Amino acid sequence: MGADSVYWERCISKASWAHL
Repeated sequence: MGADSVYWERCISKASWAHL
């Protein structure tokens, strides 16, 4: 699950940039 956590964090980070 650690890898999934990093994957989701990256996705969320990219999504945040897209919203900005």
